[in-house]
Amino acid sequence: LHYTQARINTTEWNWKGAERKYKRAIELNPNLASVYGGYAFFLSTQGRHQEAIAFIKKKRELDPLAKHIYPDTAIIYLFARKYDLAEEEYKNGLELNPESMGILNGLGFMAAARRDYPKAIVYFQKALAALGGKHTGTACYLVFALARSGKPGAARGMLKEIESGGQYTSPAELAIAYIGLGENDRAIGLLENGYRDHDSQMQFLGVEPHYDDLRGDPRFADLMKRVGLSPDNYR
Repeated sequence: LHYTQARINTTEWNWKGAERKYKRAIELNPNLASVYGGYAFFLSTQGRHQEAIAFIKKKRELDPLAKHIYPDTAIIYLFARKYDLAEEEYKNGLELNPESMGILNGLGFMAAARRDYPKAIVYFQKALAALGGKHTGTACYLVFALARSGKPGAARGMLKEIESGGQYTSPAELAIAYIGLGENDRAIGLLENGYRDHDSQMQFLGVEPHYDDLRGDPRFADLMKRVGLSPDNYR
């Protein structure tokens, strides 16, 4: 119950409430690996990376054969900007599940963060193929990579498909596509929509590398504060 409430609090941006519930869940279930994993992810999005790494290691200690242990560990390292460690975890996971959309996306994030955009394109295309081309979030990341690799025409073509396709697209993820194209004002406007709509993806503003181009923009810092994320925690 406490673990479930912690996750609900997270979607509501009730960060203090979420942390209280995670801690209580661990007190009541000290050997339940999934609670440590959830708390690690929460801490990671809050910019508390050393704590997050410690808790994901605890999850691994309790359940080393957990189904998603490699990508769950990788995303913690990715948000901490420990790219070599993240890549190792993703690749270990890929050996077990070569068509995992989450792992392929993660490897795309890794490549984009390192500015290896051609490689990012390959991984994002594979991730889209694994889902039959229907995951608009991944398509937004692909637009970013296409634009940054010097293919603005292809990027805008895909962006048009996303915006006219009839599927719901997270405003925070659509903003990433526009960041890739250098349209930061449009990206900020979409993030304002994400704030208005209480988009769950807004929890990643502090740690997602795709937002790095906005970090010097006071409008972005203001958005983070309104979501309850202090920019000072991520420096």
